[in-house]
Amino acid sequence: MTSEEQRVERTLVLPSPPEEVWAALTQPDRLGAWFDEDTTVAELELRPGGRARFVTEGVERRALVEAVDAPRRLSFRWLPDPRPHPALSMPRTRVAFELEPVEEGTRLTVVEEPMFAVPREALA
Repeated sequence: MTSEEQRVERTLVLPSPPEEVWAALTQPDRLGAWFDEDTTVAELELRPGGRARFVTEGVERRALVEAVDAPRRLSFRWLPDPRPHPALSMPRTRVAFELEPVEEGTRLTVVEEPMFAVPREALA
């Protein structure tokens, strides 16, 4: 399986201007909802090289912010965690949110892709 086959991409049009969608993506109390209703964002340094911390049901994941271009692009990559936990041993991926103004509001494209190829056996 190639890296391209492991890429997950979804595009949707939201009936809000890019500035409102950007706020929903960059305010820690709102960002977690994009992942899971039980996810909270304990920390978000909104700058390249900044740190982020996500907590879901007591499990913490850390990320490194890679790009911030308000209100058009936000990306981060998940960081490995040294603690043994199945949810934390997943392959490292990059998550990118791309916002584009459209007549209806904002076209949001979310892409998650591996930072390296993952063997097929690891995905089974």
